[in-house]
Amino acid sequence: MFSRTKLATLAMLTGDAQEAAAIGALALQEAARIRSGRADWGLQELARVTTRQRVTVPEAAELCERITRTTAQGATT
Repeated sequence: MFSRTKLATLAMLTGDAQEAAAIGALALQEAARIRSGRADWGLQELARVTTRQRVTVPEAAELCERITRTTAQGATT
C-alpha cells in the first residue's frame, strides 16, 4: 500500500495521471485494511498532488474524492 501510494504520487507528478489514478485506486483499496497515520498521510499527499489533475482527468477527480471520503471517515486510522 505504501509503495503503491508513493508510485501513484510520483506518476501523478510526472504527468501520467490516468496510470497514477489506477495505481492510487489499488493503494486506496489496500489502505482500507490498514490502521495507520502514515497511511493517511500518504493518501492525503496523493490527494494534494492529484488535485492538480482533477479538471482534465476524470479518474484523478474520482480518486481525489475517494481519498477525501476515506480519510475523513477515519478508515485507515
